Amino acid sequence: MRLLLGRLPLLVVLLIAVALAVFALTLQLPGSNETSGEVAGSYADIITYHLKDSYWNDFVGEVDAMTPAKLTAAAKKLVRPDSLTWVIVGDLSKIEAGIRKLNLGEVKVLDPDGNVVR
Repeated sequence: MRLLLGRLPLLVVLLIAVALAVFALTLQLPGSNETSGEVAGSYADIITYHLKDSYWNDFVGEVDAMTPAKLTAAAKKLVRPDSLTWVIVGDLSKIEAGIRKLNLGEVKVLDPDGNVVR
């Protein structure tokens, strides 16, 4: 993907990335249900996440039928930016100023055990 950036317009790069994601989601399914354990895992997903019984039968068609409008509607329904928590890991001396400039909200510095340092 890095090779494409700079040589193609960003929109084209994004469309290629989406196409690759769709292929990855749909083409891997047959190989994901080869053993009884994998099939049981697929059924467990249906039960755990309260999916309709035909979820895996319908999956490829629904992914293929995805449109930008449907994706935008789903994102507006599911993604709540005001409820996000960003966890950023790195060398504090190198990244803190840049993180604060982003003005994402309150910045808390934690120690390795998760205790607030400041």
